[in-house]
Amino acid sequence: MQIFRGFEHWGRERVLGVLSRAMPTPEITARQAGESLRQNPASRILLIGIYQHMGQFLCATPLIRALKAAWPGASLQFLGNPANAAAARANPHLSKVWVWDKSAFWEWARQIQALRKERFELALLLTTERPSATGVLLARATKARWLAGYVPSVPGAWATDASALCHVRIPFGGEKNEVQKYIALAGAFGVSSKGLQPELVPSATDEAAVESFFSSKNLLSKGPRIGLFIGGKAAERPDRLWPVSHFARLADILKDGGFQVVVVSPPPPEHLRLEELRRQLAWSCPVFQEASLGRVAAFLRRLDLLVCPDGGILHLAAAVGTPTLGLFFSTDPEVWRHDLPQTVLDGRGKPSSEMRPETVADEVVRFLKVGIHQ
Repeated sequence: MQIFRGFEHWGRERVLGVLSRAMPTPEITARQAGESLRQNPASRILLIGIYQHMGQFLCATPLIRALKAAWPGASLQFLGNPANAAAARANPHLSKVWVWDKSAFWEWARQIQALRKERFELALLLTTERPSATGVLLARATKARWLAGYVPSVPGAWATDASALCHVRIPFGGEKNEVQKYIALAGAFGVSSKGLQPELVPSATDEAAVESFFSSKNLLSKGPRIGLFIGGKAAERPDRLWPVSHFARLADILKDGGFQVVVVSPPPPEHLRLEELRRQLAWSCPVFQEASLGRVAAFLRRLDLLVCPDGGILHLAAAVGTPTLGLFFSTDPEVWRHDLPQTVLDGRGKPSSEMRPETVADEVVRFLKVGIHQ
């Protein structure tokens, strides 16, 4: 498998090199392109994020909101992957979502042909310091009038070739925060920010389903409603997870303090941490499990606070306006901050087990400005 991936990367880089020398790519400034788009209100714009995780896409939604506000008549479309497409479909500013499945190679020609029929004025790469070679190739294959993206700050001939295939080459300003990196793309086109909060709108069906869930639960306490996302995929990201025993102790502390506690867990087959939590709790804690991203978002919107390790669910809560307490063990909190009420505990440089449940409970109380009932 590793050999195949290496060959795949080598092939993309060679194709980039050939195309960068063979295809004429006249360069224009982002301001010039932005002014042209302003004067052409019916433009079609393709945003390309085929390798973004859900959280990264949500960090790009303030950019999408800013572009739609600046060019209200434009058709903003998104080309993503099966993982981020669900979040894209719940974005109110996108008129169409395309899903690129790199494994379905028999569909490539048909999909590229369909993209070409859209006659995009602009294809914008939603990548920052490191470009996506596949994204560049797909953008040029759509025959969009202009391809825009950041000038790569990574070494290598392939990165230079990727930049050479862009008509609009935007210097990267060195922003540290992920949302700010995307917003800076809007600024390059002369488009002003409309806030840094991520955005996602659950459907009325999702809202109704979650309302039914809460109606069926016997939440005895009248205190603030706290969600605890215990996480899944432990094999993939063990460095980001907090011990299940600590979540169990935190649940006990918050319940005894008068808070409404609800555990959020991925559905099977990523539910093993939930089974471990249930074995450690001496009481029946309500659990929300749902595969639908829209229903998870609708659930999170009804919380007073979500306690969650760094990951996509943290960004999803931010996208529906729910305050968050982020637990960071291997990533920098400053990279993932949003423009909404939030707090973080930074446990980098130590085993995650050293962040005590009592410390997290104290931060919940401090942040919400409420007392724990004794």
